[in-house]
Amino acid sequence: MMEKEKEIERTDKVKEGIKFILYHFKGRQQLFPRKMATAFSNNCQFTVYTFDQILNECI
Repeated sequence: MMEKEKEIERTDKVKEGIKFILYHFKGRQQLFPRKMATAFSNNCQFTVYTFDQILNECI
């Protein structure tokens, strides 16, 4: 598989994962803004305001 195809496949998997996680909050609380943390943020929380912002932080 070529690099570009691998990147697209990875991005699609990350999108699916984000949608899966957010699905569990739907209807129970507002989705945005919300706090999140990543390994790259040294597990420090920061606020995200959109799905695309979450995606950018995860890729």
